[in-house]
Amino acid sequence: MTKIAIVYYSTYGHIATVAKAIKEGILKVDGISVDIYQVPETLPKEVLDKMHAPPKRDHPIATPDR
Repeated sequence: MTKIAIVYYSTYGHIATVAKAIKEGILKVDGISVDIYQVPETLPKEVLDKMHAPPKRDHPIATPDR
């Protein structure tokens, strides 16, 4: 089985939506598994609050061992 990891960073959720759509397309192919991971946040909470950034999605955080 082929495994694919989609790794993204999204402040407002637009790219997360694209990642989900990509996963749905990939899953139409037999023999492939897909996982979605998000890049750890790089901005301080204070900056995110000023930007009115929404909470992050429930996708796991990408790490070197995943």
